[in-house]
Amino acid sequence: MNSKIEKIAYASTFVIAFGWPVFILLLVLAAALFGSDSPVMKGMVIIFALYFITALLSPLIYSIFGVWIERIHFRALEREERELSDMTVSDLKTLPTNWKVTKTFFVCENVVVSNDYLKRLFWTFRKIVGGRSNGFTRLVERARREATIRMMRRAREFGANVVWNVRFETTIVYTNSSGGGDGRNGAGVEVFAYGTAFRVE
Repeated sequence: MNSKIEKIAYASTFVIAFGWPVFILLLVLAAALFGSDSPVMKGMVIIFALYFITALLSPLIYSIFGVWIERIHFRALEREERELSDMTVSDLKTLPTNWKVTKTFFVCENVVVSNDYLKRLFWTFRKIVGGRSNGFTRLVERARREATIRMMRRAREFGANVVWNVRFETTIVYTNSSGGGDGRNGAGVEVFAYGTAFRVE
């Protein structure tokens, strides 16, 4: 999934996180060129104040974008699963005896999906007090479904209509953090999906 919403979210995040040096430089230049009492300088101060307020509210902004992207991702997954509904995917090892199998080969795909800022914060609290993390549960679901879809598309490229004996490997992607017991927070999850693809005539 690579939607316009994602691009807007990433651009906004970049500006909020790394824009403050530019604003400070512009304030210094405005003061040097126009004087501290000039209308230009006052306008720059107002702009910087708005930027500072936005930076303070950035966790909320990140979370809104995160929820929005999550919903878009789920809708995209549902659409792609409907497109691939003619394929059979199973974790069984034994094949039906009446199947005539051709073109057998191994397929695998992986995906890394990240959580938004607020969900990562809740994940940190959950590590302390314990309990079920609904945000992380949805994250794993998104990653598993995305990896499965990618694996099915790869199988279809080779002419298969079945993926059998499907297995998943799941890994939490950590990021260093100053808080928490081991200094690490779960930033996302990687899911590796693999199976045997073939065509049933």
